[in-house]
Amino acid sequence: MHTGDVSRTLATLFGELGEGPSPSGGYVLNPSDPGLLRSLNKLAAADASAFTPTGSSVAAHVDHLATVCR
Repeated sequence: MHTGDVSRTLATLFGELGEGPSPSGGYVLNPSDPGLLRSLNKLAAADASAFTPTGSSVAAHVDHLATVCR
């Protein structure tokens, strides 16, 4: 397998995770799943910042993802 093949495959998978599956179907998510970014857009800032019983928050997880994906 060539690097270009892997790059296109990863771009497709990460795009699906972030934006949701294409109308023709997905590889990871169910057809009706909105993807991470659309899911986060539905969440109020206060809810995203609220601490869970384990002491974390959605906002903290998103910050971690943003840091790791740079």
